[in-house]
Amino acid sequence: HCFGYAFELTASTLEMAFVFIRLEYVGIALQPFFGILATLEFTGDSKRLDRRMAWGLLCLSVLTVILVHTNSLHHLYYTGLELSRAGRLTIVHVTPGIWYWIFVAYVELCFAVGAIALVRAMKKAPADLKPQYRTYLAGFLAPVIGGHIYLLGLSPHSMDLAPCSLLVMSVLIIHGLNSNRLFNVIPLAQRRVIDSMNDIVIIVSVDNRIIDHNPSLQRLFPYDSHDYLGEHLSAVFCDYPELLELMATSSDGCVKIGLKDDSGRSFRASVNTILGRGNKPLLKYLLMTDITSEMRMVYSMKKLANIDSLTQIANRRSLYSQIKDLNKQYESGVPVCAIMIDIDDFKSVNDAHGHAAGDSALREVASLLKTGIRSQDVLARYGGEE
Repeated sequence: HCFGYAFELTASTLEMAFVFIRLEYVGIALQPFFGILATLEFTGDSKRLDRRMAWGLLCLSVLTVILVHTNSLHHLYYTGLELSRAGRLTIVHVTPGIWYWIFVAYVELCFAVGAIALVRAMKKAPADLKPQYRTYLAGFLAPVIGGHIYLLGLSPHSMDLAPCSLLVMSVLIIHGLNSNRLFNVIPLAQRRVIDSMNDIVIIVSVDNRIIDHNPSLQRLFPYDSHDYLGEHLSAVFCDYPELLELMATSSDGCVKIGLKDDSGRSFRASVNTILGRGNKPLLKYLLMTDITSEMRMVYSMKKLANIDSLTQIANRRSLYSQIKDLNKQYESGVPVCAIMIDIDDFKSVNDAHGHAAGDSALREVASLLKTGIRSQDVLARYGGEE
């Protein structure tokens, strides 16, 4: 658009000027299509524009380019063109045709939808992300303002101000790229992903004060979420010294913690450091993942591997493992005593009354023995001759 308009201003004849107008419309016609796509992608609303609607908008843009290039055959876009001079500049005055106004309505609709999406996203965005939306919105509206001044006939010498406004938009976006990291991420979409996570995500400063967190923290610790911001981690996790110790170190790592309540829930807390310029720590983020099901499964597997399913006391494998520990105690001078108990004529019980009666006898003996041992004693079913 800008390239073609620069040559249009220096054209010596109307025919030459119209050649450059046709070149301009390759950019002009596609601008609303790509503008609305980029805006909806930036705000995280790209799914609202389905494929059929996108193809429809693209067809409108392409059809406009075709109608401009073939205007001499039908005059649907321009019904008349006149040439005038403003100093050394060539100004083309156009008489709009019916498709010209259809295209203007199409452009207005695209910009209106984009502006509404930006304003809505800016309202929902956290305070630290609002500058990105303001920068994008200002750049987005610059061509709209320039276009309206031209359509209302208020521009100097009826010049098209769109190329100048596009320059303003480019400057604003470059400023956003440098200062606000515009387009590095899709901020709102990223925020929604974090907020919907079941894992707890906490962003902390280098002095371990909470900068931001997702709603999962509030669900874990019923507390006014606003009060978390600025709070020191030691105030929120005062009952979890192992976590605070990990956060106090300069290295990354993880630790398992169990909640100090009746839920029995366990979490894996991982700490990672984000480095800034000069590889200096900029901030940390704490990710807490619920591993309650995992821990219960591990406990169940250990129980299955070490507990006799019939008597619910230690099995032979567990006994052998604990004998190694007892042997170390014995070698260090600690008195150790081992007692083997045998059920006399147990085979005759099974033969006379069946295995169910034998199993019942084993359970009863194990239950009686459990009531007569200390907490440090080991009671196990060795097997074989019971």
